[in-house]
Parts: sequence; C-alpha cells; structure tokens
Amino acid sequence: MNHVNHEAHPLPGPMPYVFRPDHDLDTTSNEYEARHDALTGLLNARGYKEATEYLSKNIPGQFSVVEVDLDKLKPVNDALGHAVGDMLLQRTSEALSNTVRGIPEDSRDIEKRKEVYPLPDIVCARVGGDEFVAILIGADDEESAMRGQQRLAASLEANGIDASLGCAVHKPGKTSKDTLIEADHKMLEQKAQAKEHARKINVEKQLSELSASRRIAYSIGSRLMKMSGFQEPSDR
Repeated sequence: MNHVNHEAHPLPGPMPYVFRPDHDLDTTSNEYEARHDALTGLLNARGYKEATEYLSKNIPGQFSVVEVDLDKLKPVNDALGHAVGDMLLQRTSEALSNTVRGIPEDSRDIEKRKEVYPLPDIVCARVGGDEFVAILIGADDEESAMRGQQRLAASLEANGIDASLGCAVHKPGKTSKDTLIEADHKMLEQKAQAKEHARKINVEKQLSELSASRRIAYSIGSRLMKMSGFQEPSDR
C-alpha cells in the first residue's frame, strides 16, 4: 500500500509506473506482472531496481532503504510446508506495507517533508526468497532512516514475525546498489548480534539449570546419608 504526500512539489513528467497508487494499476497487465511479486503483490526485484534508479536520478540523497531478512522462513518451510511459508511471506508483506511512518514531531523534519516530491512515503519490495526492502522516501539522514526502520520493526514484531533489519541513507554520487549493499551489511550485523545475544542467554540458562541440578543432587544426597545414619565429618 502506498501512502502519498499530496502537498508536495510536482515531479517533472508523468508519475513513474512503480509509484502509481494501487487503484490506478491494472493488476492483470504484463507491465504490472513484470514489476510485482505474484505472491505478495509487492514490487519485485525489477520494480525495486526501477524505483531506486529513478529516485537516485531525480531526488538523490532524499531517500533511504531498509533491508528486511526473515529469520525463520526455512525452518517454517521445513517443518510446516511451503504453503505455511507462503502465508508467512504474505503476512510480512502486509506488515511492511501497512507501516505508516507519519510526519515526525521535530519541526526541522516537518519543514523537510514539505520539500519531498508527491511520491509514496514508503514503498516495499520483495527482492528475494526471504528478503524484503522498504524504500523510505524523504528519509535523508541517519536519524530519520532509523526511525523508519524502528517503525517497520515494531510492525513486524506486532505481527509475530522474526526478522533482522538494516538501513542506509542514499548518498548523492552513489548508486542504488551501493545503498542496498550498505543496508545489507548493517542487517547482517544485527543478525549476528541477535545470535550472540541468544547464545549468551542459552549459556546462562544452561548454567542456571546446572546449578539447580547440583543443588537438588546435594539435597537428595544429604537426605540419603541422614537416613543411612552416615555422619558428615566435622571441619576439625
């Protein structure tokens, strides 16, 4: 779903196909099918490429991308089947598409948003099996990009979806591919940090369980010794 800023300055020429409102598109046309993922209805890799190349050319430095990688699609497919995995993908696309970044309260950001062209605030794409990308139009610095990422993460969490995210701001002179690579690196860093955190929690749990087992064993052993009349040696 596209959320359009209707109070912004017009772009030169017609609205690019990939940014047109959903209700203006013929979903049965070859043009639509060539640029959209059949399962989720989001832009596909080609549609994403066209969108970011257009933004890089016309409003460089005025958008960010957030890469989203599902953490548990393969286990779901293996354990429950691909039909359930497809449901997870569709639920993910809905959670991402329905995320509305809104206008930030900071007055500086409000003024900046007035300068954004009448494009959707957020455009989502499925670019791989378990990989999604959200384009945040108007998010032109790290702070606003991170806010967008946090809103996306909150939407996923509210829908019970485990995912790793990473964001990057497009910089003038860089290609859209460069920006996605940067976001991918940050996503992998988050995924590694989450795995390390989970490992530490697991180790702490195992140590706690081991300590509890030792206490139980000592208690049982003490009772058995008392029942048998065995006296523990004194410290003297």
